[in-house]
Amino acid sequence: MLLYDSDVSGNCYKVRLLLTQLGLEYERYPMDVVDRSNRQEVLGDLNPGLRVPTLVLDDERPLGESGAILWYLGDGTEYVPSDPYDRAKVLQWMFFEQYSHEPYVAVARFWLTKGIEVDPETLAERQRVGYLALDAMEGHLAGHEFLAGGAYTIADIAIFPWVRNLIGFYGAAELVGIDAYPNVTRALAAFVARPAVQAGLVKRVVMRFGERKTLYVGLLAGMAGFLVYGLAPNGIVFLLGVPVFAFIGLVQPALQSLMTRRVGPSEQGRLQGVNASIMGLTGILGPLLFDSVFASFVGARPIVDLPGAPYILAAVVMLASAALAIRVTRASRRASISVTRSCVIGRGGWTWYTGSAGWMYRLGLESILGLKHRGRSFAVSPCIPASWDGFLVRWRHGATLYEIAVENPKHRNRGVAEAWLDDARVDAQAIPLLDDGAEHRLRVVMGEPAPESSPVQAARGALSLGKTGPR
Repeated sequence: MLLYDSDVSGNCYKVRLLLTQLGLEYERYPMDVVDRSNRQEVLGDLNPGLRVPTLVLDDERPLGESGAILWYLGDGTEYVPSDPYDRAKVLQWMFFEQYSHEPYVAVARFWLTKGIEVDPETLAERQRVGYLALDAMEGHLAGHEFLAGGAYTIADIAIFPWVRNLIGFYGAAELVGIDAYPNVTRALAAFVARPAVQAGLVKRVVMRFGERKTLYVGLLAGMAGFLVYGLAPNGIVFLLGVPVFAFIGLVQPALQSLMTRRVGPSEQGRLQGVNASIMGLTGILGPLLFDSVFASFVGARPIVDLPGAPYILAAVVMLASAALAIRVTRASRRASISVTRSCVIGRGGWTWYTGSAGWMYRLGLESILGLKHRGRSFAVSPCIPASWDGFLVRWRHGATLYEIAVENPKHRNRGVAEAWLDDARVDAQAIPLLDDGAEHRLRVVMGEPAPESSPVQAARGALSLGKTGPR
């Protein structure tokens, strides 16, 4: 396939994104979005609108308009739902993108960041409607992870590239005030973390060398880069190590893909959670080790005058990692990947994101803030720094929203003195878990725990919602 596109066009980017996610091969023909003097000559016989993107299929049939291309490519895949209503909802958001989002959010930012002179009233109107579009997305995403169908679809692919370009390419996050849209930025972060980001970067390398060799190349490049850093006699040589070290970016996607093949679907979250935990641990220990090694070689009485010693040590670790990787992966060779619609290159990216994010979520919510789900009830037992005055959590269970305010007047690390749900005193270890669509307020006061109540007392506390108590 041949894609006529532009690097700066969000419409073109979303087509390239879906092609990458589907593992489809294509060639690119770059077009200028400002200078359109050659549009008739190049696209005249392919797209009557003379717009990019325009996709020429393998059988030489042309297809224009990004929405039509997304639908054609996505239909029959996981990115377009099978349910008629969900399909209609996907189209709803795609129409919204072309009518209410792209003409205002994208065009107004393009004018402002490129210094194009526009009538002030026209610009103001574009900005006003653009903010309305962001408001609509913010409101919808407050209660939904994705735009349509309860899953990642071409609706998300159609809209989020514009937000991505707004923040990334145009650098207009502060200008727009994107911090005022936390649900949009949250959904954008999940969008950017999709495996196509990894696949787009490493796909060609993996296709050429395979996952195992890609892993080896990344590890050995990391080792070489660290050696250049450690032995560089001047800044110029040090900078020469940067492009070499950049190939270490091949390691994580290749490693993730190899690991995810070794376990079943039910174990993916556990695998990636353990991996993320190990990475987190090394992220803590690494700087400490670097500092201690550096101090040993540049201090008042250094072992040897070698400021680059930490990098050399890192190179040794990378070499050991490469040797270990070769030994392990050679023992379990698998067939090379063929890039088709069922392509799995980079599939570890999304499982890594969800797995590690799930572990970090549980670490923070359960182990630190102490919020634990227990059947038809839940418990709040924080374990926080004594310097904290407290914290506020808004937690949604089904259609019910809990606003949980934890107070720490005596600056304790742990222990709950009392808990009140909607003015009724409850056992902090057996708080009723309701799904009534209402909003409930839970007040938890940390302190010396009260004597442990019996199961009957806990049950009475859970049912005493009509009683009153202090706020």
